[in-house]
Amino acid sequence: MSSKFKTFLLSDAVIKSITSSGAGVARTNEGTVIFVKNCIPGDIVDLEVFKKKKNKLHGKILRFKFLSKNRVTPKCEHFGICGGCKWQNMNYNAQLHHKDIEIKQIFKKIGNIQIKKYLPIVECKEHYGFRNKMEFSFSSKKWLTEKEISSKKKIKNRDAIGFHISGMWDKIVDINYCHLQKDYVNEIRNEIKKYCIDNNYVFFNHSKKEGFLRTLTFRTTSLGEMMLIFHFYYFDKQKIEMLLNFVRTRFKNISSLLYVINNKENDSIYDLSIFKYHGEYYIKEEIGKLSFKISPKSFFQTNLYQTSVLYNKSLEILKIKKTDIVYDLYCGLGTISQYVAQYCKIVVGIEIIDEAIQLAIESSKINGLKNIYFEKEDINNISKLDLLRKYGKPNAIILDPPRQGLTKKIIKVLLEIKSEKILYISCNPSTQARDLEILCSEYEVTLSQAIDMFPQTSHVENIVLLTNK
Repeated sequence: MSSKFKTFLLSDAVIKSITSSGAGVARTNEGTVIFVKNCIPGDIVDLEVFKKKKNKLHGKILRFKFLSKNRVTPKCEHFGICGGCKWQNMNYNAQLHHKDIEIKQIFKKIGNIQIKKYLPIVECKEHYGFRNKMEFSFSSKKWLTEKEISSKKKIKNRDAIGFHISGMWDKIVDINYCHLQKDYVNEIRNEIKKYCIDNNYVFFNHSKKEGFLRTLTFRTTSLGEMMLIFHFYYFDKQKIEMLLNFVRTRFKNISSLLYVINNKENDSIYDLSIFKYHGEYYIKEEIGKLSFKISPKSFFQTNLYQTSVLYNKSLEILKIKKTDIVYDLYCGLGTISQYVAQYCKIVVGIEIIDEAIQLAIESSKINGLKNIYFEKEDINNISKLDLLRKYGKPNAIILDPPRQGLTKKIIKVLLEIKSEKILYISCNPSTQARDLEILCSEYEVTLSQAIDMFPQTSHVENIVLLTNK
């Protein structure tokens, strides 16, 4: 039986770095790592070290001895409780600096990769209001703040709509105002919450898996269009029609009003039927001169301001020629496929989601692109020979996979095809580094370019160029 951990005090601890979860990192005199909440690099603090977990210590701040020059006042009233925007107490230039450092450390520790050239991270000019997609969870048991608990007042109604507490899937912070989307999203969300409470709608209980209202998804575009998707736990025709009719008549700027019935364990809707109540099944967006239709299940970059920056940098790094054949694996709506198709001979986009492929084909026709082809296929089952026979060997391959990264099957295909170049875009440098270590048996990583798509967080989009050895 292990002995109980003995707390101890540590004076003048210097916070050297910060984790993706927003915790500061200090060390004991012996070099043991201590994770500390509510601080940033440059702070000097006195700590009570109170817990040891997996050889890592956790400390609580007793007092600040010196405040970092990079510390700023968080803009959000929910900072420190909500699971998002964990770097909001650090100035933006410092955020960029630590993202740059994090990518280099990840590539060294996970992939042991030597990269010839790191380009400076590209900043995002919009630090707030940049997200075009947000999901808010309903809860019948909102998370109580320390102020609410200490007041000792009985809270009769704990209905909430907001975000999960970090690491607690069943705890929801009631969000009054989120700075990541436009002002009108907050107005609509708060009015929907009020209507549902006033009309006795049952908010979801995440522990007991019961209740009617489960999730609300907002998608917006630069063209002023908006999609709302209500996720209900079960079907109740009267309640659904009452709520959606209120939303439709109260908010005239909603272009697409949809709903889905989800009584599964998880929140994913990709395997579920989505029903249209009002408007179109999609919303429209533009990137440069190209037009796209965004459906409820399709992936689209969440920061439109930086999407064109990401795509222009990708073109600049790939150095596409008019004679090139390009494969875009995980093509989604075919956004980057169509962006690249303007500068090369042929682009082949591959995607598993049927409605995404259909919209990609439709938008490519609208955009007048005749040199682009889309294949509906599970990326893990693609046949190298079939692709090569049909379209020819690619000069370049573009990869933009989910956060989980590449599977062993697709890595095997990439190693067999031996394209001249691979452009690997990822929102998860850890899985990117893992994949690159294997790909380096046939390819050389020549360049890394980070794009900040997610200000106020540790998340970052990273482009890597691989060339055939």
